[in-house]
Amino acid sequence: MHMSDNGLPTFGAFERMSGNASKRRMKVWYFGVFGWYFFSSAEVGFAPVSARRFSTLNHNASMTAASPSESGFALFPTAIGVCALAWGPQGLVGVQLPEERGEAATRARMRRRFPDLEEAPPSQRAQHAIAGVQALLEGATDDLCDIELDMRGVSEFHQRVYAIARRIPPGQTRTYGEVAEELGDKGLSRAVGQAMGHNPFAPVVPCHRVLAAGNKPGGFSAGGGALTKLRMLDIEGATPSGTRSLF
Repeated sequence: MHMSDNGLPTFGAFERMSGNASKRRMKVWYFGVFGWYFFSSAEVGFAPVSARRFSTLNHNASMTAASPSESGFALFPTAIGVCALAWGPQGLVGVQLPEERGEAATRARMRRRFPDLEEAPPSQRAQHAIAGVQALLEGATDDLCDIELDMRGVSEFHQRVYAIARRIPPGQTRTYGEVAEELGDKGLSRAVGQAMGHNPFAPVVPCHRVLAAGNKPGGFSAGGGALTKLRMLDIEGATPSGTRSLF
């Protein structure tokens, strides 16, 4: 993530460079006091740009308010690192917790997951989801159940599992077996664990609140694995039995 001179985060910053090093073009999305803005210089080329370079280039640039996109993906800062989400006309199509290798790795992961989507200023619904995820990861108790998810690519069984997970309030946990019992068959506990491992919407679908037998943390597919899971639970004030806060 980059920071503008007024301390606000910028998103998707890059600099385009031609063979002539003196000619450059820079584009950046950033969120300011009046909404999302698109910043572009008048020249040519692409490479990462720092906040300092941003300030030295802005004398040769134009800045206009950016219209939110109907579909796309965006990165955003949270208390545990840079997260991302992707959206479309029918809601979120995916959420990404931070990659261990940082923002660039998170962006690359989103491009692999959603090759048909461009990084863009988020729609109003996506902005609402971003604010909700940021607040949750700072300890808010909102369950995020008002965030619309586009589950057309999700199996019927996984949808049932995710619906149960979304009903678990922040600060509370369930086990794979308990979720399986709610589905009507405790023998489905392994399938529940697999569904959680393939959850495309964490933490909006809070798979971190679903634990292994004996309230052990179990696995976690996000960057940092079980430690990230424990950190998220600690933020919410939930501690699995047999563990203590590491943070």
